[in-house]
Amino acid sequence: MGNFHIIDIEYLKKGDILVSTTNATVSSVIRVGTHSVVSHAMLYIGDGEVIEAVGEGVKINNLRMNISSHGYRNVIAYRLPTLTSEKANTVVNYALMQTGKAYDFGGLVGAAENSDPVFMRSNPVSSMILHPFAYPAQMGVHLLGRTGAFQDENKYFCSELVFESYEKTGVNLLGHPAYQSYPQQVIDLGNRGVLIYLGNLN
Repeated sequence: MGNFHIIDIEYLKKGDILVSTTNATVSSVIRVGTHSVVSHAMLYIGDGEVIEAVGEGVKINNLRMNISSHGYRNVIAYRLPTLTSEKANTVVNYALMQTGKAYDFGGLVGAAENSDPVFMRSNPVSSMILHPFAYPAQMGVHLLGRTGAFQDENKYFCSELVFESYEKTGVNLLGHPAYQSYPQQVIDLGNRGVLIYLGNLN
């Protein structure tokens, strides 16, 4: 990420990707579970609005309202530098077609396991000794997550919606399916220079 600076919403363009955190318990759980500094991803669709997958499903929300009234903190904006206006419209239109679909709680579990399975964070041998039953179970969940076993094509979690909207329009930012994504990967792509850091909104 480049030098920290504040930008206004008017600086954003269609197709920009936003990540954030909140004070909610689920935000902390996601950050801990995925070793991330952010817990949520959104797609900017223009006119001050974002489309996002939240607990109530895929919704269009006002970004200022999210920040001022819904507790969104550390909102960071990124842009794909090669994204043309035509392609941005295609990305946004695909996301809009998913409006009203349910939140993918199961897929979120699989994505968290793809990021770093809990019992693999230490030495696998010692983990097997300390957790003889939990370790194999955790590995099973991890492997199932990588196969997409938790994924439901008619449901979305936040980063899945964002990355799939790009993926389905011919731009695979991750090199793997969107159902294996998590919000921290947006920042990782920024650090690698794939996305450009635009600034923070609050």
